Amino acid sequence: MNIRCTNLIDRRGRDIHRDRRRNPAHPIQVIILHQTTGRTFLDEQNQEWLEGRRAHRVDQISAHFVILQNGMIYYTHDFSQYRAGSAARGHGVDIEFAGNFPYDRTPDPSRRVPVAMIRAGRNLVTALVEQTGSITHIHPHGQVQGEMREDGAECGGRGSSYPCGSLGNCPGPDIWVNVGEWACVAKPQGLGMISDPPLAGLGLAMRSIDPQQTNAAYRQDLSTTP
Repeated sequence: MNIRCTNLIDRRGRDIHRDRRRNPAHPIQVIILHQTTGRTFLDEQNQEWLEGRRAHRVDQISAHFVILQNGMIYYTHDFSQYRAGSAARGHGVDIEFAGNFPYDRTPDPSRRVPVAMIRAGRNLVTALVEQTGSITHIHPHGQVQGEMREDGAECGGRGSSYPCGSLGNCPGPDIWVNVGEWACVAKPQGLGMISDPPLAGLGLAMRSIDPQQTNAAYRQDLSTTP
């Protein structure tokens, strides 16, 4: 599916992952927000590679969209593909924000999510909701990622072959408050999405959002920025 959005670059032709096709009958109902473990892809060499025609490390991320801190959005894997990182059994869209952002009670001014990245996230969420016509929910990955597999095996821990990552810090308070929570209250923009509880029936763990992830101290006022 084609998506129209400001600063969006279509990289689907460079997809290096094997296709995992969705069931065509599955509606796309939920957006799940993530953050990477550190890479920003903003250094000169990465930017040069991103402008080329070959596959790039950004294409290895198992998400449908990757947003950089400069506000660029890369559409890396088509909606028709169920990515390995998706937590919604083929009903979801995964958005990955490039950067390892803090998970503290008090925001560190030197490590905040840039305004350009927040705006890009909001623009993309709005475009997805308006152009798919079927998305009603948005979740932080830390809310929906289960601590147990369906077969009862525990994820994470020493020697585990099933890592579960940092549940609280994906995508973290700065991204969640300014993009996810915003999408739930941005009714003038026609969104008013649902975040808690997670969309039922898709194998999402029914975990409440961590209060630290909804930390109001991270709310940024974009009305005063260009």
